[in-house]
Amino acid sequence: MNKNIFTQSNVEKKPIKVAMISMHASPIAKLGGFKSGGMNLYIKEIALRLSKLDVQVDIFTKKDNTHAGAEIIELGPGVRIIYINAGPKEILEPDYLEQYVDEFIDGLNTFVSFENIHYDIVHSHYWLSGIIGLKIAKLWSLQHITMFHTLALAKEMALGKKSELLHRKKIEAEIIKNVDSIICSSPHEKDLINSFAEVPDNKIHIIPLAVDDNVFHPNDMKLVRKKLNIAPDIKIIMSISRLDPVKGLDVLIKAVARINNRSNIRLFIIGGADSPSAYQIYLRKLVQDLNLSKNVEFLGAVAHGDLPKYYAVADIIAIPSHYESFGLVTLEAFASAKPVVASNTGGLASVIKNEINGLLVEPGNVEELTEALNSLLENGYDSKKIAKQALLDVRKYSWDATAYSVFKVYKSMLSNVMKVKRASSY
Repeated sequence: MNKNIFTQSNVEKKPIKVAMISMHASPIAKLGGFKSGGMNLYIKEIALRLSKLDVQVDIFTKKDNTHAGAEIIELGPGVRIIYINAGPKEILEPDYLEQYVDEFIDGLNTFVSFENIHYDIVHSHYWLSGIIGLKIAKLWSLQHITMFHTLALAKEMALGKKSELLHRKKIEAEIIKNVDSIICSSPHEKDLINSFAEVPDNKIHIIPLAVDDNVFHPNDMKLVRKKLNIAPDIKIIMSISRLDPVKGLDVLIKAVARINNRSNIRLFIIGGADSPSAYQIYLRKLVQDLNLSKNVEFLGAVAHGDLPKYYAVADIIAIPSHYESFGLVTLEAFASAKPVVASNTGGLASVIKNEINGLLVEPGNVEELTEALNSLLENGYDSKKIAKQALLDVRKYSWDATAYSVFKVYKSMLSNVMKVKRASSY
């Protein structure tokens, strides 16, 4: 058993050591692929920024066939990715991985015992890793902080799949009840958590996501289009996301079919696994059925470092999701000075101010989405005005600030542990 003993000097002088659990989502997975997106990027960016604050982070994730041979990867100074063998090597749905949680915990414990590591905090991501976090935090007598990223209740409200999500909802309720701290990316997510149970305010911390403006910034559209051999006179609507029903891409495709004078309109869809899912197959058939083969292009998953050039060539970024806990693409578009049309749902509404720095539409409403796209395509002044305000507003969302907020929560948790230990010693 790996016990952690705190002293005042441990907290103040030694680096904070964090066991970060992300069973199904590797921080270096190709974004937009199968079940990989904003959460993967968040874990990577937060871990690297925390290391600058004298926090050592070990990220534990399931080994799959995309990382054959690698057991440990040094992501950066003080940050490691540690691959744990649990279940088959195929990339699987998180629901299916639940049966391998105990095997994952055994592998994690074996690694920790072999390396004789003593962590200070367990930080889990998503409900699947939350299960693991609860168990190892109890085993190691540590504080446990979690971030759900997406709640089952939110997906249920968006897609109406009550029976499919009942088990997950019960698990999330159990995590909410027993975890020491929770990070939410928006006030809306906090409200959803409170709908499960009354959670003390000091247990929930709203810390927004962020964007790296050294990577995402305005670029010369004409120049980038020329380099990519894209015609200067076409209008490009861009979607960047996993190809999942909750992302609402079918709604976007139907809206594009209704755009005025669509002969010079292109919809570029970035994302999708190498092995097409049923939803991907449905989207391609929908494009054919609506006679949009000349208007819609599926570009597949794109490396995150290559995304800036795709933002550069776009006229509009569309986020038609039925639900988003936050929506990192929004901030990347803002930083790239691109107008955003998004669903008025979840965390998107906490970032986008309608008709000021973006346009919000009712989720799933094809007519509203079409109208919003038409308004930006036909009115260049409004498009530029919105994009200009978005660029100003994005300045407050930095990864360094987000990481520092997480760091302060860590420090507060450890301070509370010390107070309890001192009180119990009297």
